[in-house]
Amino acid sequence: MATGVAGLLSAIGGSSAIAATLPSANRASAAASTTCPTSTAIKSSASTSFAAVQTDKSSDGVTCDYNNSAANKTLEISFTSTTSTAASLKTFANSLATVEKTTAKSVAGIGSGAYVFAAGSTTDLFVLSNAKIFSIIGDLTANEIESVAKYVVAHK
Repeated sequence: MATGVAGLLSAIGGSSAIAATLPSANRASAAASTTCPTSTAIKSSASTSFAAVQTDKSSDGVTCDYNNSAANKTLEISFTSTTSTAASLKTFANSLATVEKTTAKSVAGIGSGAYVFAAGSTTDLFVLSNAKIFSIIGDLTANEIESVAKYVVAHK
């Protein structure tokens, strides 16, 4: 599965399709104005310590990578501006879940649409909130991923 902002955008309609919806002056600033949560903030949400966050900013958005090699846990948070709807996010999450031979479940109380599924030891959660799509994927439980999502959405 493609990860990061480019993979997320490609899967829900292509990065150029979504990026084209932003006025040209706002494309880069949409990504540049958003920063990754600190490892300390993520630890309080996920109950797992991570090394310092590795940040990748592009014109499409931001990807935040967290790693705890001792516990064999990783977490990736990607976010970008979008004009996508909750319905298209649901279709996207269901499509990915089907590929993984599982079912995406709606998550209440996070953004205007949120869907989660587990594939092996990895939990994937996708959220639409305030004209942003968040992808939160990691070797954490669904409850931990949802806690991270609530933190991220509240602070972005």
